[in-house]
Amino acid sequence: MVVAGARAVEGQNEKDHLLDEQNLQLTHLNTILDTSSDGILLWKADGVLVHANRAASEILGINVVGLLGKRLSPQIQFPDFVQEAIRREKTLSDVEAQILVEGKAVDCSLSLRFVRSGKGMSFFVATLRRTQEIRQLVRRQISVKGALTLEHFVGKSPAIRQAQKLAYSAADARASVLIRGESGTGKSLLAQAIHQQGSRRSGPFIVFSCTAMPSETVISELLGQEGGDNIADGDGRPSKFELADGGTLFLQDVHALPLEAQAILLNVLELGIVQRLHRRRPIEVDVRVIAATSAPLEKLVREKSFRSDLFYRLSAFEIHLPPLRERKDDFPLLVEMILSRLRRKYQCGYVLDESAMTLMQKYSWPGNVRELETVLERAVVQAGANERIYPRHLPDYIQNPLTWIQVDGRLERVASLDTYEQEAILQAARYCRGNVTQMAEMLGIGRTTLWRRLKRYQIEPQDYRDGR
Repeated sequence: MVVAGARAVEGQNEKDHLLDEQNLQLTHLNTILDTSSDGILLWKADGVLVHANRAASEILGINVVGLLGKRLSPQIQFPDFVQEAIRREKTLSDVEAQILVEGKAVDCSLSLRFVRSGKGMSFFVATLRRTQEIRQLVRRQISVKGALTLEHFVGKSPAIRQAQKLAYSAADARASVLIRGESGTGKSLLAQAIHQQGSRRSGPFIVFSCTAMPSETVISELLGQEGGDNIADGDGRPSKFELADGGTLFLQDVHALPLEAQAILLNVLELGIVQRLHRRRPIEVDVRVIAATSAPLEKLVREKSFRSDLFYRLSAFEIHLPPLRERKDDFPLLVEMILSRLRRKYQCGYVLDESAMTLMQKYSWPGNVRELETVLERAVVQAGANERIYPRHLPDYIQNPLTWIQVDGRLERVASLDTYEQEAILQAARYCRGNVTQMAEMLGIGRTTLWRRLKRYQIEPQDYRDGR
C-alpha cells in the first residue's frame, strides 16, 4: 500500500509537471501570436471562437477577445465567397475581403486555412492583414522610382523652354496634365520629372500602358475587381487608381483607351471615386493623372473615337515636346548628358569626335531622343577602350545617309555624293592594300587631297595592308 501510494503521488506530480509545461507553452504561444502584426481568428466547426489575438481586435475595430466561447456570427460576418470556401473546404491566400463587423464594413486581406482531425474538420483559421499594408507593399514593387527632376531636361531651344515652363507650373497643381509629342521625345521621363518636382513626390508613381494589353482586359485592370460569389472570383484586385492613391497615375498612349474605359477615367477625374467590378460601394481616391499621347487627339475627337469631354479634362495643362530634328541647338547638350550617363555606367571617359558630331547633326532622328540614346550606347560599345567615338563607330545609316526620291510613282533611295566618294576610297584601299600613292593614282587625285579625304571619312590605310 505504501509503494502504491508513493507511485500515485509520483504520477500526480508528473501530471502536474506536464500540465505546467503545457500551460507555459500555451502562454508562450499566445504571447507570440499577440506580437504578430497579422490578425488571427481560430474557431470550431460550429462557429464558436476559441482564439483571437490583439491584432485581430485592432484590424476589425472591436474587442474580439470578448467573443471567445461565443459564435462569430452575427458580430462578424464574412463575405459570400469566403463562406463558400468554408463550405467547400477550399483554402484562400491573401484575398481582399470586406468583412461586416457589427454592421460596419472592414476591408482587409484574408487567408483561410483548416485544421483537420481524424474525425473530420476541427478548426478554421483566418489570418487578417490591413489592406493598406498590402497596397503599400504592391506600390513599392510596381511604382517607378527615380530622382529625375525638371532640372534634368536640358535645352535652350524656345520649344523646350516653353515645355519646361509649363511643367514647372503643373508640378504642384491638382489638375491633369497632357503631354504630347512624337514617339521617343521623352514623354515618360517628363511625367516622372513632374511627379518628382511636385508635392506628390512622396506618393506612388504608377504607370499604366494603354496599349500593353487587349482592350477587353483594360477595364478590369483599370478598375480592379472585387471578390465575387464564387471561389474563382474571390481573388480581388485593387484598381490602378487605388494603387496610385496619394500620388500620380501615368497613362501611356491614352489615345488607345477604349471608349468605355474613357468614360471610367472621366468619372474618376470628375468625382474622385472608383468602383471596382462586382463591388457596390465606391472608393474615394486622390489621384493626379498625367496622360501622354503621340496621336492627333483633335482628329480622333472628330472621328468619335476619343471623347471630347475627356480631352478637355485631360488638357488642363497641355505640354508639347518637340522632336529632336527641331532642337538642333539642344543637340550638343543632349549628347553630353547621355555620354555623361554612359561614362558612369561603363567607367570610361568617352568623347564624341567632331566629325562624328557633324554626321549626327545631319541625321533627321525619326526615333528622337530614344534613338539618340541607343546610337550613342552602341557607339561606346564599338569604341571600347578607345574612348573617342569616330564616324566608323556609328550605324551605317548615319554614316551613309540616303535620300528618297519619287520615280514613276514609287520611292527610291539615292545615296549622297559623299557616300559614293567614301565607297570609292574604300575600294581603292582594298585593291592597293593601303598604299596611299597607288590609291591617289587610281582615284586621279593628289596625295594631299587623298589624305584630307581619309581623315574626313576616318579611314586608316594601314588597316588594309594585310589584304583585307
